[in-house]
Amino acid sequence: MNNKSENKALVTSDILGNALANLNEEQIKNISVKAAEEALNIQKREVDRDSLEIRSRKEAEDHVDTFNELNKDGKVAHEVITKSTTATGTRTITSRSGTATAKSACFVATSAFEDFDHPTVDELRFWRDDSLKKHKAGQWFITWYYKNGESLALWLDKRPNLKPYIRNTLSAFVAVVRTKK
Repeated sequence: MNNKSENKALVTSDILGNALANLNEEQIKNISVKAAEEALNIQKREVDRDSLEIRSRKEAEDHVDTFNELNKDGKVAHEVITKSTTATGTRTITSRSGTATAKSACFVATSAFEDFDHPTVDELRFWRDDSLKKHKAGQWFITWYYKNGESLALWLDKRPNLKPYIRNTLSAFVAVVRTKK
């Protein structure tokens, strides 16, 4: 350290020392309490941030695992949808791989029922695979849906008051499809 920076450090130290020397015990106690509270708040924010980082890493690892299961045909076989609330809002990560199966994407129904494995969602997947795929118009719809379904589901997620109506509509549709078998 050169003399100027040493003098500046001494002056700063002297200012703080003089300021503290002029405080009474009550003021020093109040400052100490506030400093301790702020230190705890900083520590809590660090723990929260570390927790979010750990959770985000785990989510990313899950998605990397999914992508490692990719087949070369590029169709959906395995899908991982992760929704998590962070300090900055809600985040949705979707990973898909492999050949289409009964457990592939059903975006809107999954959003409406808030459950990837809900029985109605599973029945819609079965209907898609058992019936819809057999017809040219059905194949066109499936292609359109895979391009647009995720956006529709995100739109629905922003309007939770509509979810009961969508659930009722999808449940009624499944009931009709069930009676047609």
